[in-house]
Amino acid sequence: MTDSHIDTVYTEGSSWIRLANIIVWSMAAVILPIAISSIGLAAMYPQHRPFLAFGSIYLFGVWIYLSIYYGSTATNTRKVLMRIEEEWKLSPDEGYIRAQGLPGMRVYGLNTVLCLMFFVFLGAWIYVLTV
Repeated sequence: MTDSHIDTVYTEGSSWIRLANIIVWSMAAVILPIAISSIGLAAMYPQHRPFLAFGSIYLFGVWIYLSIYYGSTATNTRKVLMRIEEEWKLSPDEGYIRAQGLPGMRVYGLNTVLCLMFFVFLGAWIYVLTV
């Protein structure tokens, strides 16, 4: 690859990482308040609990699935960009992708937190449905 091709790959890859993050967090800004509010609505309107439970768990699950999906594509892109930064011989201070590393793949990374959040959410629904 020529240097201009590598520059293009680096620029487009960086844009994809930003876009994936925007998609995930924009969905979170809409889905999470709806899903969490449905627990309160279930307490106020017990006759709608099954519908609210199914709908909010489904929405929450879709958000987690898409977060992990977009996160994995961003992780693959980050790996390529990290190799480009190494090829350019950038120090970790100069290469922002290498400095960040692979945030979704850490032991206490985003994927782990998302799964824990889902189980806490399920626990809240189990409590609301059994009370």
